[in-house]
Amino acid sequence: MKYPFPVHAALGVFLILAWHSATAHGHGDVKIQISAAEGQLYVAESVYTSTFGEPVFGLPPATELPGVDAIGGISLADEVALEVVGPLLFSTGQTGGSVEPTEGILELIAPDGVNSVFIDSMTTTLPPLDWLPLGGELTDVHGTYVLVDRGDDPPGAYGLQMRAVSPQFNASDPFLVVIGSYDFDSGLLPEAIEQLLSASVVITPLPGDANGDDVVDGLDYLVWAEHFGDDPAEVPPGSPANGDLNDDEVVDGLDYILWAGHFGDHRTTAVPEPAGLATLTLVSTTLVFHRRRRQLPQTVTA
Repeated sequence: MKYPFPVHAALGVFLILAWHSATAHGHGDVKIQISAAEGQLYVAESVYTSTFGEPVFGLPPATELPGVDAIGGISLADEVALEVVGPLLFSTGQTGGSVEPTEGILELIAPDGVNSVFIDSMTTTLPPLDWLPLGGELTDVHGTYVLVDRGDDPPGAYGLQMRAVSPQFNASDPFLVVIGSYDFDSGLLPEAIEQLLSASVVITPLPGDANGDDVVDGLDYLVWAEHFGDDPAEVPPGSPANGDLNDDEVVDGLDYILWAGHFGDHRTTAVPEPAGLATLTLVSTTLVFHRRRRQLPQTVTA
């Protein structure tokens, strides 16, 4: 049966709207927040999550980027793009499991709706997509992920390794976008994230390590003390470099408690200082004395 052109057009519009609705339904709630400070890009979180919507009328499952916002240090003249920096990862989230080989292929469509790249388990790095106009009022930019081919993958979560890049700034550290299949049990998401992180190039911050040297020691205390009382915490957000160790946007006693609870922790690649505790004691005493001396009232002699 042949339909007149208006019917074909209406059907096409309906299909596009239905697919877009499924896409929008799947996007993540937490936006990818990007800031810049001292020539460096920063991304607020190391992991973002999203979920593919169910297939609609034979169209492939899709979801939006969690959304990208510039939140400080980026002007209208600056350009920022997202870049894929590693292969597509996959996990079923089963306890005791690990990242598994995937036959899935993702297409990442740029916010301009024209440029796109394909990511699979063989991907190493890909050129950045179109530059995002993140400066000034132009925020909340969305792109789209499309699961072009799931292959024989069971229900699970895909891990996309990315970073923010710019001609004006040094690239951010890598972060992970975890996208669950539409039939994935969300209760398995925490385990899937842990497994995907273990196989990714993303390095999650060591709790209490403010200066990023992979050791929690007296030097981190100094960073916290220098910023103590900042409300809100300085940019970059999500970075312990501003003393906000628990990422609640305030530098206060809760950050000190977190630091103290992890004092002495270190990554296996780093060696803690032998005299760390002695250094801490000396630093703490000096800082307290300095603060008390600043608080003494000044006297004026005639």
